[in-house]
Amino acid sequence: MMENLNRVTIVIHGTEYTLMTDEDPARVEELGAQLDKKVREVLDQSDRITFSDAAILCAMDYLNLLDKADQSADNMRVQIKEYLEDVARSKIEIEELKRQIDKQKRENAILEAKLKVSDLEKK
Repeated sequence: MMENLNRVTIVIHGTEYTLMTDEDPARVEELGAQLDKKVREVLDQSDRITFSDAAILCAMDYLNLLDKADQSADNMRVQIKEYLEDVARSKIEIEELKRQIDKQKRENAILEAKLKVSDLEKK
Protein backbone atom coordinates (compact mmCIF):
# COMPACT_ATOMS: atom_id res chain seq x y z
CA MET A 1 0.00 0.00 0.00
CA MET A 2 1.56 3.22 -1.15
CA GLU A 3 -1.19 5.52 0.14
CA ASN A 4 0.30 6.43 3.54
CA LEU A 5 3.95 6.75 2.57
CA ASN A 6 5.92 9.88 3.33
CA ARG A 7 8.60 11.22 1.03
CA VAL A 8 11.64 12.02 3.15
CA THR A 9 14.94 13.42 1.87
CA ILE A 10 18.10 12.79 3.85
CA VAL A 11 21.63 13.93 3.07
CA ILE A 12 24.55 11.55 3.54
CA HIS A 13 28.00 13.02 2.89
CA GLY A 14 26.58 15.69 0.62
CA THR A 15 24.36 13.40 -1.45
CA GLU A 16 20.59 13.60 -1.19
CA TYR A 17 18.57 10.39 -0.89
CA THR A 18 14.79 10.46 -1.13
CA LEU A 19 13.03 7.70 0.76
CA MET A 20 9.41 6.59 0.70
CA THR A 21 8.46 5.41 4.17
CA ASP A 22 5.54 5.03 6.51
CA GLU A 23 7.80 6.04 9.40
CA ASP A 24 7.67 9.45 11.06
CA PRO A 25 9.57 11.83 8.76
CA ALA A 26 11.29 13.55 11.68
CA ARG A 27 12.57 10.20 12.92
CA VAL A 28 13.85 9.25 9.46
CA GLU A 29 15.62 12.61 9.18
CA GLU A 30 17.17 12.05 12.62
CA LEU A 31 18.40 8.61 11.57
CA GLY A 32 19.78 10.09 8.36
CA ALA A 33 21.68 12.71 10.35
CA GLN A 34 23.11 9.98 12.62
CA LEU A 35 24.21 7.98 9.59
CA ASP A 36 25.76 11.06 7.98
CA LYS A 37 27.69 11.76 11.18
CA LYS A 38 28.87 8.15 11.42
CA VAL A 39 29.97 8.06 7.75
CA ARG A 40 31.87 11.33 8.20
CA GLU A 41 33.58 9.97 11.34
CA VAL A 42 34.73 6.89 9.43
CA LEU A 43 35.92 8.98 6.48
CA ASP A 44 37.86 11.26 8.81
CA GLN A 45 39.87 8.30 10.09
CA SER A 46 41.88 7.90 6.89
CA ASP A 47 42.37 9.58 3.53
CA ARG A 48 42.32 6.15 1.85
CA ILE A 49 38.78 5.24 2.93
CA THR A 50 36.22 5.78 0.17
CA PHE A 51 32.60 6.68 0.70
CA SER A 52 31.66 3.11 -0.27
CA ASP A 53 34.12 1.73 2.26
CA ALA A 54 32.71 4.03 4.95
CA ALA A 55 29.15 3.01 4.08
CA ILE A 56 30.08 -0.69 4.31
CA LEU A 57 31.86 -0.18 7.65
CA CYS A 58 28.84 1.71 9.01
CA ALA A 59 26.48 -0.97 7.76
CA MET A 60 28.57 -3.67 9.43
CA ASP A 61 28.68 -1.70 12.68
CA TYR A 62 24.92 -1.19 12.65
CA LEU A 63 24.29 -4.85 11.76
CA ASN A 64 26.51 -5.86 14.67
CA LEU A 65 24.51 -3.62 17.01
CA LEU A 66 21.24 -4.98 15.62
CA ASP A 67 22.43 -8.56 16.10
CA LYS A 68 23.41 -7.84 19.71
CA ALA A 69 20.06 -6.18 20.35
CA ASP A 70 18.25 -9.17 18.82
CA GLN A 71 20.23 -11.56 21.02
CA SER A 72 19.48 -9.45 24.06
CA ALA A 73 15.76 -9.38 23.17
CA ASP A 74 15.80 -13.17 22.70
CA ASN A 75 17.44 -13.60 26.11
CA MET A 76 14.83 -11.35 27.69
CA ARG A 77 12.02 -13.33 26.03
CA VAL A 78 13.48 -16.55 27.46
CA GLN A 79 13.77 -14.98 30.92
CA ILE A 80 10.21 -13.65 30.77
CA LYS A 81 8.95 -17.07 29.69
CA GLU A 82 10.79 -18.67 32.61
CA TYR A 83 9.38 -16.06 35.02
CA LEU A 84 5.86 -16.68 33.73
CA GLU A 85 6.34 -20.43 34.16
CA ASP A 86 7.60 -19.82 37.72
CA VAL A 87 4.54 -17.67 38.43
CA ALA A 88 2.24 -20.37 37.06
CA ARG A 89 3.96 -23.01 39.22
CA SER A 90 3.74 -20.73 42.24
CA LYS A 91 0.02 -20.19 41.68
CA ILE A 92 -0.51 -23.96 41.53
CA GLU A 93 1.52 -24.39 44.74
CA ILE A 94 -0.48 -21.63 46.44
CA GLU A 95 -3.76 -23.29 45.47
CA GLU A 96 -2.51 -26.62 46.80
CA LEU A 97 -1.42 -24.98 50.06
CA LYS A 98 -4.83 -23.30 50.38
CA ARG A 99 -6.49 -26.71 49.93
CA GLN A 100 -4.22 -28.18 52.60
CA ILE A 101 -5.03 -25.29 54.97
CA ASP A 102 -8.76 -25.80 54.38
CA LYS A 103 -8.36 -29.53 55.03
CA GLN A 104 -6.43 -28.79 58.24
CA LYS A 105 -9.14 -26.34 59.36
CA ARG A 106 -11.80 -29.00 58.80
CA GLU A 107 -9.76 -31.59 60.67
CA ASN A 108 -9.16 -29.09 63.51
CA ALA A 109 -12.89 -28.34 63.69
CA ILE A 110 -13.65 -32.07 63.91
CA LEU A 111 -11.03 -32.56 66.62
CA GLU A 112 -12.33 -29.55 68.57
CA ALA A 113 -15.87 -30.94 68.35
CA LYS A 114 -14.66 -34.34 69.56
CA LEU A 115 -12.77 -32.66 72.38
CA LYS A 116 -15.90 -30.77 73.46
CA VAL A 117 -17.93 -33.99 73.37
CA SER A 118 -15.24 -35.74 75.39
CA ASP A 119 -15.18 -32.90 77.93
CA LEU A 120 -18.97 -33.05 78.22
CA GLU A 121 -18.90 -36.83 78.74
CA LYS A 122 -16.40 -36.42 81.59
CA LYS A 123 -18.70 -34.06 83.50
